[in-house]
Amino acid sequence: MTAADFSAVERLAEEGDPERAFAVRLAPPKGRKALYALIAFNCELAKIPATVSEPMLGEIRLQWWAEALDDLFDKGVARPHEAMQALATTRDPAGWDRDLLMAMVEARRFSLMGLPTNPEERDRFLTDTGGAYHRLAVAALGGRSAEAQEVAGLVGWAEGARRLIAALEGEAAAAGLGEAAEAHLVDLSAAAEAKLKEARTRRSDVPFAARAPLMSIALAEPMGEGLTARFRLALRMARRRF
Repeated sequence: MTAADFSAVERLAEEGDPERAFAVRLAPPKGRKALYALIAFNCELAKIPATVSEPMLGEIRLQWWAEALDDLFDKGVARPHEAMQALATTRDPAGWDRDLLMAMVEARRFSLMGLPTNPEERDRFLTDTGGAYHRLAVAALGGRSAEAQEVAGLVGWAEGARRLIAALEGEAAAAGLGEAAEAHLVDLSAAAEAKLKEARTRRSDVPFAARAPLMSIALAEPMGEGLTARFRLALRMARRRF
């Protein structure tokens, strides 16, 4: 993959997910391309539900990605798409967790019919989207221990929940927020904060060099305005205190 081709991958990541792309800059240089590749892959999956006119078309596109992963892992063949070629060239396929990548594909089937609100489906969706992304990202930087993976999964779940809350609030703003929907958001927010709190108490389980991807959650937190807020955010970034 040429430098020009990879520049397209970086642009895709930065435009599709600026918070996670910003966190890449905190990672060791040798690991950044793998993270950009992973973000680009996730962005391509995430946009499918919003860009198809009917669920069946989304199923077809998701199946293409599932088969592309099969080709990569079973045949060592990267299909002609920037994100797939980036996954193949930034790390040997054996270096990626196939099950987690496939879970990211399958999770998007939930959102083809609307955002998940059933607690069981919601938990699985967040585990297999934000949770899987952060586990893969942390592993790419050396955080492969069971403990590091657990912490990454907690942070990913919490970050995914915050994104889901924002999306659900957007839907509610257009249709009106009923009592059931409001209670659901309160419950989801509380669950996200509990998982993030647990993750922070176990921060040391993640190697310092592997914490960079987890910093994207700090960018989603209200920090206030002015120089003091920016300083606190910069200090947290420098210390990798997600």
